[in-house]
Amino acid sequence: MNIADFTSQLNLLFKHQVTPLVVGLHGIGKTSIMSQFCAEQGYMYTMQALGTKEAGDIQGLLDTRDGTSAFLPPVFVKEINTWAKNNPDKYAVLFLDEINHIHKDMQAVLFSALLGNQIGDVKMEPNVRYVAAMNPPTKDYPGVFDFRNMALVDRFCHIDLRPTVTEWSTFAKKSGIPDVWVDFYLATPQFLDPIGEPYDVFKKIKGSRRSAIKAAMLAADGASDELLEGIIGSAALASFVAFQKERDADMLTKDDILGRRSLLKKSEATIKKWVAEEQYGKLDALCASIKAHLAAMEPGTANQQDADRITDLVFLLPIDMAYALSLDLCKDLQAINMKFDSSCNKRFFDFWDKAIKSGKVTVATK
Repeated sequence: MNIADFTSQLNLLFKHQVTPLVVGLHGIGKTSIMSQFCAEQGYMYTMQALGTKEAGDIQGLLDTRDGTSAFLPPVFVKEINTWAKNNPDKYAVLFLDEINHIHKDMQAVLFSALLGNQIGDVKMEPNVRYVAAMNPPTKDYPGVFDFRNMALVDRFCHIDLRPTVTEWSTFAKKSGIPDVWVDFYLATPQFLDPIGEPYDVFKKIKGSRRSAIKAAMLAADGASDELLEGIIGSAALASFVAFQKERDADMLTKDDILGRRSLLKKSEATIKKWVAEEQYGKLDALCASIKAHLAAMEPGTANQQDADRITDLVFLLPIDMAYALSLDLCKDLQAINMKFDSSCNKRFFDFWDKAIKSGKVTVATK
């Protein structure tokens, strides 16, 4: 992921309280990128280089008074919390660099922050966010971050950060680097990054029930495939893309149902197939799109064809789903002159009778 794509997705991660773990070679500007992003957004930025820290440097030193013990919070923790409390509409970002060099006793401190938004004995403000960073754990960059600890790995969205040569040249020019040097590296980009053992960030990610929920929430909010890959890994994302393509091949929309003189045989066959295979998610999505379309119509604009097609659909759905859809339509669609009762549609009188006698629905009583 390049810098532009990463920074464009950061606020989405912050919104869903997902911590990015930025994995990238030394010298690519991980610290500068975060510092600049926070400055542009008006966020507080604090950096802690964990490779040179002990657990007490982060959670505070243990103090015992009057028979009780507590961690005395470091100054930076107080400063973050104070700023966050005074700026509730902004994020206070704690950048945790070099986590590949943290010792095992520091992992407990990291867990406390990521799981409970707590550092030592201090409960951090709800608008505090964390970003972690590390070099790839190869023979060239040895570290102690244990990728076998899946409970810890699963707490992050892994970002394989690879700035483009153009992004580097823009940064270099802003830093006052002479054009001749910028032009040299643009012409010979192989000298920008050290040659080392290839590292695939996403192959280390196995996914979990927790990460599945994270991925679904982020996807619903427009997350990129690279971001989702950092949550569930390459294998799961590839399988999901293939599954989605196959699943969407027979999807129906409201246009396949409404505005037609009769329900198309293809649509009818597809709905029957969904019912037989218990693909309730597809049925729910279709009903939701129809209800949204009808709710957006101007008053008095409904036509008989729409009413007939929805009636056809109702008789194909499982009785409980059809009953719920019918109740919604009866309640919400009076304004567009589409009424589903026996006075307007004899077929619906039979449907209500069938639904009540089925015993699969709950009929409201006064």
